[in-house]
Amino acid sequence: MDHLTESAFKIRVIVCALALLSFFPAAARDRIVIAAPGFDHPIAIVLKTILPEAYAKIGLDAEFRILPPARARKEFLDGDVDAFIFTDDAFVEDPASAIRIPLEILADDIAAFKKNRNISISGWNDLRPYSIGYMVGMGQIERSLKSGYRTFPAQNPAQAFRMLDAGRVDVVVMPVGVGLMAIGQLGLDDIDIAYPSLTKVPLYHYVTLRNKAVAEKLGAAFAEMIKSGRLKAVADGVFSSFRK
Repeated sequence: MDHLTESAFKIRVIVCALALLSFFPAAARDRIVIAAPGFDHPIAIVLKTILPEAYAKIGLDAEFRILPPARARKEFLDGDVDAFIFTDDAFVEDPASAIRIPLEILADDIAAFKKNRNISISGWNDLRPYSIGYMVGMGQIERSLKSGYRTFPAQNPAQAFRMLDAGRVDVVVMPVGVGLMAIGQLGLDDIDIAYPSLTKVPLYHYVTLRNKAVAEKLGAAFAEMIKSGRLKAVADGVFSSFRK
């Protein structure tokens, strides 16, 4: 085989090999499906960056399934998804029914928002004389407003703040970040925070029992991202984009 013929032969072999590889794609990594409530939340935006990175560190691909809050909870508890994006430590009534990654990711400050400047709030009890808008599916808020409050549920933050703007409720109780994002998106310049921290809620990532083997590795990946400053960097970038 002369030099030219030999070179042509090698090129043909390489081309054939590449063609064969196209018929046999690389094996896909195992996938984790994460339920995520379908409303704007700064922490959800942060975690939609952080969680895929954390799962990739342990060799898994992360996919988000965007659902209404109540349905997201149900699908997680029914085992129809593998994980829940984030929630508080009282998310499940029976701790044995799911696995909480025992590392606080971020925290929510629950705030009271008002339009009437004469309203003064310094804690939960000060809300009792007022009509209160809130969003269905936010467990900490629902539990705190369970007894002795006049409440008006909304299906999303925008609906709650439209009720406040229209005078249908006196205040809205919502996580600070969610509220500020909704107010900005709706262009409601005359709504203010009446009290910035009715309570602070630590937030955690959950996985289903069948993913028990994932939990320990994922906790280590989170710890690494916190130590390296990666989580803080992403969070600071998101939070700075909507704060007044």
